[in-house]
Amino acid sequence: MILALRLLAMAAALVPLAAPSAAQSAEASSSVTLGEWIARDQAMGRLAPTPERTAQLDALQRDIVAALRMARAAVEAKEAASQPQGTTCLPPPGSVQFTSDEIGTWLYTRAPSEYGDSMAEVMERFLAHRFPCR
Repeated sequence: MILALRLLAMAAALVPLAAPSAAQSAEASSSVTLGEWIARDQAMGRLAPTPERTAQLDALQRDIVAALRMARAAVEAKEAASQPQGTTCLPPPGSVQFTSDEIGTWLYTRAPSEYGDSMAEVMERFLAHRFPCR
């Protein structure tokens, strides 16, 4: 499947549902669109193993982690503002609730109309999909 997402296995299990941090990397992630991220991920799949490829794969992973942090922060901000319960009910921070393969499959099945959306927006929709309120 997707190379960068295979590297996310441990990070996806530990980081995305943690409290938001690293505002600088989060800001960088907010400007990356889904289409740009997918294009970079596909390009990495065609490269031979080199230190440059590893660095680029690490950057893809950081984009996902930062976007997930931003998405969680957005959901929690809505909750804190006493807005009516939305469509997302997140588990406690630090809970392992999904895999990198699940994220990858979801990202690659998005409609082309979503390719211009920021990764943070896309990850907020992923969380709503993965953790619906019942």
